[in-house]
Amino acid sequence: MQLNPNVVLAGKYIINQLLWGTGEHYVYLAKAPTLGEEFILTEFFPHGSANRDENNFLIMPAQHTDDFEASLSKFANDCDKLMHLKANRLLGIKETLNELGTVFAVTRKFQGDMLVNRLKDNPEALYKLTDNIIDAVYDGIKSAADEKIGLQMSPDSVYVDDNGLFTFMFNYTHIFDEAAMLADVSKLLYFMVTGKEYDADYDPGLLGTDNKYGEALDLALSQDNPLRTFDELDMIIERNDRILNRRDRLSGHIASLILFIVLLLIIAAAAAYGAFLLIGLILGEFAGFWPF
Repeated sequence: MQLNPNVVLAGKYIINQLLWGTGEHYVYLAKAPTLGEEFILTEFFPHGSANRDENNFLIMPAQHTDDFEASLSKFANDCDKLMHLKANRLLGIKETLNELGTVFAVTRKFQGDMLVNRLKDNPEALYKLTDNIIDAVYDGIKSAADEKIGLQMSPDSVYVDDNGLFTFMFNYTHIFDEAAMLADVSKLLYFMVTGKEYDADYDPGLLGTDNKYGEALDLALSQDNPLRTFDELDMIIERNDRILNRRDRLSGHIASLILFIVLLLIIAAAAAYGAFLLIGLILGEFAGFWPF
């Protein structure tokens, strides 16, 4: 049912090969000779009901037409929204194509290596995942959740190149399940913070209190009463960020105070030594005595 190699879309994208298929999509690698680049094309194609005619046009049985049209419209609208959100810094959606009776999302080709392999092969790379990078990933995913756009993700769906550019596979789902998406992003952030993949033996408290995501991820990944919304996660992250900032400021004040005290002691010692020399000079002048 997938498109064969060499099918041309929008006069510039040439299908090269099928990468994978899901229940809702086919994902292809395509080349664009006029642009001198390769791209990823995600085709909206409900496998359970859709078919193709001899010209590759998607055809849908009459009983499924209304549902298909609604889902297709949502896919196209969500892609258009994503192009204007922080999420697109991760996804790299370039444009959408209305071709062959359906919609294709054109995204940049994955760059570099899978993050999961990069960290396994080079654990020291974990320390390059600064809070700013992790914040950018979280903010991007949350921008999609705020618009109720469903994305699925895991550590092996994230690519990173040598310049630190992150590219996420565009794993879209037309059903927005906030709790499931929150669980996905929590496991991804856990991996980015610790370099370890989440499993059922996860030990709450492992992240500690030195990271603003620590308590939030502990609660989000809890087996007993996990967080259900991004707003709940946000509240805990922001609270912990304020606590850590206050602690950092307090540590800075204490360090400054210690430095000030040390400087005072140095000045006092220098003054005492100067006074000692002065007394010796006076005694030498008036009593013919010089201690040195």
